[in-house]
Amino acid sequence: MPFSLNPADLDPSIRLIAEIGAIHRQWQAVMDYKLRDHDLTHVRWIILWRIAESMVALNQTDLARRVGVEGSTLVRQLDALEERGLIERVADKDRRVRRIRLTAAALPVLVLVRDMATRLGREILADVDPEQVARGAAVLHAVREHLQDRESATAEAVPGE
Repeated sequence: MPFSLNPADLDPSIRLIAEIGAIHRQWQAVMDYKLRDHDLTHVRWIILWRIAESMVALNQTDLARRVGVEGSTLVRQLDALEERGLIERVADKDRRVRRIRLTAAALPVLVLVRDMATRLGREILADVDPEQVARGAAVLHAVREHLQDRESATAEAVPGE
């Protein structure tokens, strides 16, 4: 077969991953627009979300990996969130390590983000069968777990990183 990037010619797995990427970018743009009056960019609310879903204070390296940003980007965002009183950096047993945890002030912000994301999700999926949505979410969760396993294996295979 000649080279083609026509979606109809691509393997379904590639098409699915490409769609996920496109949806992510569109979702991010709409959420950024909706949250602009609350001084919340995508990276900032995702940082809060990832800390909340982990249910433990995270070190900066783990948090950067979960959010998908470089350490320097994360530090700037953490500084902004800390200035707003939404997170705090606390010493770990290893005093060289700082863990990031949410403050009580972050809860109303997370509720706002969750409610806005829920409304947006319901709007964009209004015409999709709820069973399909549930199946799709399960597939994407499985993909995420497979990628996390690969990421962990890769990190373990590269000494010193």
